[in-house]
Amino acid sequence: MNSRSSNQSMGQVNVIYLCEREIGSDNTEIGFPSIDGCRAIVLGTAGGLYGLHLNGSLNGTKLDALANFVNGAAVTIMYVACNQNSGARDIEEVAQVAARFGCANATYWLTTGFPGSSAYIDFMLVPGNKCVIQARAWNEAADNVPANKSGYAAGANRAMANGGAPGQMYAGLSRAGMTTYYPIKLNL
Repeated sequence: MNSRSSNQSMGQVNVIYLCEREIGSDNTEIGFPSIDGCRAIVLGTAGGLYGLHLNGSLNGTKLDALANFVNGAAVTIMYVACNQNSGARDIEEVAQVAARFGCANATYWLTTGFPGSSAYIDFMLVPGNKCVIQARAWNEAADNVPANKSGYAAGANRAMANGGAPGQMYAGLSRAGMTTYYPIKLNL
């Protein structure tokens, strides 16, 4: 399930990058490094975006952590993206998240499908409480380097869904080669 347009580049703003198991929020943009079998989940609210880098299977602990982080904000739209769709299990998990946040009628799915690679997927809020979704193939040799990272900085806009925080977090990734994708609306 995907569709894409020609390459486009949008201006870089203060992006929050979410590592595996991490939850975060930003007023305008959330980036997800190295998404393959993981799912990038983004919840849109009037105040901005909330995201979860869901690795492994969804469980009650991860879903509760996301709900506690969102802290009652009214979710109006949900986007989920992955690089390699695992099928029915993914849709079942998406339905659980949508039910929890009351956005089953406004849930969108995207599979980027970069062969032999994971993906860097970025969600940027645009007027109308919608997101532009851009992605490119993850380049381990160019992306997972010290120049793109800094020490993990805990704050009000990030938390771990489960487990301990990583020692390093992404602080900047190249937008070169990003392609705009158009997700498919799910009928949940």
